This record gives sequence, structure tokens and C-alpha cells, in this order.
Amino acid sequence: MGGRSLQLIVYYPYAFPDPPTSLDVLETLLAMGVPTVEVGYPFSDPIADGPTIQKAVAWALRHRPRLTRLLDDLRGLCRRWPDRRFYLMTYLNPLHRMGLERAAAASAEAGLAGWIVPDLPLEEAGPVADFLEAQGLALVLLASNNLSDDRLAAVARRSRGFVYAVSTLGVTGMRDTLDPLLGSFLQRLRAVSPVPVYVGFGISKPEHIRAVADLCDGVIVGSAVVQAVLDRPDRPVEAVRSVVGPLLDAIRALAGT
Repeated sequence: MGGRSLQLIVYYPYAFPDPPTSLDVLETLLAMGVPTVEVGYPFSDPIADGPTIQKAVAWALRHRPRLTRLLDDLRGLCRRWPDRRFYLMTYLNPLHRMGLERAAAASAEAGLAGWIVPDLPLEEAGPVADFLEAQGLALVLLASNNLSDDRLAAVARRSRGFVYAVSTLGVTGMRDTLDPLLGSFLQRLRAVSPVPVYVGFGISKPEHIRAVADLCDGVIVGSAVVQAVLDRPDRPVEAVRSVVGPLLDAIRALAGT
């Protein structure tokens, strides 16, 4: 009999440690069975990212990545893996530099599912969402435990695809234990959300996945994967497999498959 079906999203920054290797890592994740990838576009002021991802982003920026090039590179992945979902994670500044309407159209042409924009306030989400929805793309918003119930409901109603539940206040990064208030926060968010709830920021171990399995619809893992490549930059594919394999095993065990 099947158990709890939980989805996994893996974040990885484009151009880390270089553009071709980052594409190899993404291809590896997809070949392993990861259903959704969140591809980060490197930005010089990543306010939501902790030291691990900041270090990787600084490394990636040496290659002077361009958003247009990232979308061109992702087009091939999207075509090879039509049953998977690809989200762009970036900040407002690069999107405005390219132009919101142009960036939305290029993202749709590449085959993306949507955007995750951590520094986009709810009050400014309307125009961005409109450009994306015109292209059939989703705008995923972030929700945190310091929001009121009314504010949580507003964020969840505006979000498309899923709503990104921030597991703890602060920046991304690996943590040994989860916030003790996470359970009550996820219950509050699920009670008002019309879209699936995915939890990220600090999810890095199989035991974390087991702990939140009954409280959310999916998990987002990033820093643990990036740290593995920072530790073994000469063997990035092996490094990624060593982290993501146990996470997928935990999810499959929960599902009884």
C-alpha cells in the first residue's frame, strides 16, 4: 500500500563551478529522478542566501553569467526532460535589467514552469504575476512564520504552482535541527493555502524529510547540495549523488515504493 507522496525540489546555481559543469549537475539530478529543479541565477547581492550559497554564487559570478545564456542553456534540458519542472530562482534586479515582459517570454520559450523571486514583496507581485501568467508561467511566493494568518492567506492566494514555506527566519543554509515552531507554522499555512506547500531553508537530511512529511506537500533542498560540490569541486557529479541519493531514498520509503 502506498504511503505519503512527497515531492522534492533541488536548488542549484547556474555557472557553479562553471556553466558546463552546472548543466552536468542538473542533468545528473534529473537522471536520478528529481522531479523539479530550481535553477539559481547568480546575483551579486543574494539577500536570502546563507554563506554556502553566497560562496557558490561568488564563484559563479567569475564567469560573468548572463540571464539570456542561462535560459538558452535550460532550453535543451527542458526539451530532453519534458516530464520535469524547471523554476528560475533569481532576484528582482536581474529581471528588471532584462525587462520583466521579455524575461517572462524568454522563460516560457525555454520551457520553464515559473519563477521564484525571494525579494519580491507581495504588494509588488501583481505586475510580475501578470507577465508570467500571460505566458502560462507560475510566480512562487515565499511565506514565513512571522506573517499573520491574513497575510499568509494573501501570499498563498497570489502564489501559483506552490507556496514556498521558509522553515526558519533568516537565510538559507544547513541546520542540524528544524525550528520547533515549524510544525505549527506549516499547519497554519496549509489551512489557508489553495496551492501545495513546499518547505525549504534548512532542509538537508533524510531525517528532516521524515519530520515534515505529514506537514507539507514537498521539500526544497539547496545548501546541502551546493556544500557537497564546494567540498569536492573536482568531482561535482559524485558529490551531488552522495547527498541527493539518500534524500530520494527517504521520499521513496515514505511513499512505500
